[in-house]
Amino acid sequence: EYEFQFKAVNSTLIIIVKSKISKRLFMGKFTKQELTAMKLTQSIQEIINMIEMSRDGVKQNVNCQFRIAFSAADETIDADQMSDTFNRGDALYLIVSINEIWLKCNYLFKLDEQERDELDIQADIIQDLRVKIDELEKQLTEVAKPKRNPTAVFKCNTPATTVPWNVVHIASPLEGMVTTEDSHGTIVIGIPGRYKVSA
Repeated sequence: EYEFQFKAVNSTLIIIVKSKISKRLFMGKFTKQELTAMKLTQSIQEIINMIEMSRDGVKQNVNCQFRIAFSAADETIDADQMSDTFNRGDALYLIVSINEIWLKCNYLFKLDEQERDELDIQADIIQDLRVKIDELEKQLTEVAKPKRNPTAVFKCNTPATTVPWNVVHIASPLEGMVTTEDSHGTIVIGIPGRYKVSA
C-alpha cells in the first residue's frame, strides 16, 4: 500500500513515504540532534535498519512493532489517539513501538504531506499501468506456452501438391496455439479450444 525511502544525508535522516493508491507523498527530515532528543542515539543507518526491520516483521533484540497513523499536522497527540485513515491536512506518522518489561516507548516520525504536480501523479499512474500490463503479459505467455503433450495432431494423407493442407489463412493469436511440423502439413493443436480445420 505504501512505498518507503530512507536516506542518510549529511547527518540527517530523510524518510519519504508514498501511497500507491492515492499517490500522496509525505516526507520528513530528522537531524542528528532531533534524533538524539527522541532518545535515538544510534547511527542513522542503525535507526533506518530498526525501522525497516520492524516494518518487515523481522525479529530483533527487542520486540518492535510498526504502524502508520495520521493526525492533524498542527496537533500533537499520543500515538494511541491517532487515526488509521487519512484526512485532508493530516501528517503521516511512522510509529515504531517497543514493548518490553524493561522498556516501553513509541518513536514517532512525523512526515508532512508534499504538494505534487498533476503531471507527476499522472506519470505515477501510467507507470503502475505499465507494470500491471507487463505482469499480465508474463502470465499470458505462461498460459500460452505449448504443452509437452499436444491436444490434437492432424495429418494429411493426400500429397501436399494435391491439397494445400499446410496453408495458414488466419495466424494464431497465441504462441503454441497451432503449429505445423513438416512440409506435408502435420498440424499440432497446442492449446485446448474450438478449431475449424479445412482444406
